[in-house]
Amino acid sequence: MGRIHGGMAGMNSVLYFGNDKKVRAKRNRNGEIVVKEEKIVPNRLLKFKEKLEKIPFIRGAWMIVKAAIMNWKMYVTAMLVLLLAKMTGGKLEGASSMNMDAVFGDVLAIFPEKTHHIVTFGGFMLLFALLVKTTALGKYHGAEHMVDNAYAQSKDLSVENVMKYSRIHAKCGTNLVVFIFMFYSVLALMMNSLAATVLAFMLGYEVFILRNKKVNKLLKPIYKIGFAAQYVLFTSQPEEEHVEVALASYERVVLN
Repeated sequence: MGRIHGGMAGMNSVLYFGNDKKVRAKRNRNGEIVVKEEKIVPNRLLKFKEKLEKIPFIRGAWMIVKAAIMNWKMYVTAMLVLLLAKMTGGKLEGASSMNMDAVFGDVLAIFPEKTHHIVTFGGFMLLFALLVKTTALGKYHGAEHMVDNAYAQSKDLSVENVMKYSRIHAKCGTNLVVFIFMFYSVLALMMNSLAATVLAFMLGYEVFILRNKKVNKLLKPIYKIGFAAQYVLFTSQPEEEHVEVALASYERVVLN
C-alpha cells in the first residue's frame, strides 16, 4: 500500500506523488486514459532537496524555486506575453485598441500607491482563478481533492462514492496562497516587493504546515477563507470523466 504525499491537476490530467513514484493520468484526444508512472530514484540532488525542505523558513523560500522549475512553461509564456506587449506598445488588438499600461494604471490609481504591489498580486490570483474556472483545470482540481477525501474517509474508490465527497481539501495549496497573500499584504507596505515576496513565502509556509491544535483553532477563520477560495475560485464540480482520470493515477500510487 502506497501513501499519497501530494497531488496536482493539469488541463486534462491529474498527478499524484507517492513514496517512491509519481503517477500522471491523462485523457488523450481519443478519450482514452493514459497513465505514466515515474520512479523517484534517490540521488544527491533529491537528498539535497529533502534537506532543504526540513529547514524552517528556508523551505518556504525553496518553494519559489521549486514552483518555477515545475511550472517553467507557464512562466516562460507569461514573460513572452509581457515582452510582446512591450514591443507592440502595450496595445490590445480590437475595436478599442486600448493601451494595456493605461488600463492597468487606471485600475491601480484607485488604490493608494503603497498598495499597488498588493493589488497586482491579488489581480494575478484572480486572473489565474478565471483560467481555472473557464477550463477543465478546475474540474480536474476538484476531482483530485474528492478522490483523496473519499479514500481518507471511506477507502471506497468507486466513481459513485467519490462523487459524494467535497472538493475542498485541507492541504490544498490554495490555503497556502491565502497565508502568503496575507503576509505579503503587510510586508509589502514596509519593504520592496521582492523581499516581501520571499519573506511572505517563508512565513506563509511555516504557518501552513503548522500542526498545533491551539494555533490552528485561532487560524480557523483564515482557513475558511481558503476553503471558500477553493470552492468558488479554484475548483469546479467535476463530472465522472474527470474523476476517472484522477482515480487512474491515485489507484496506481495507493494500491500498487
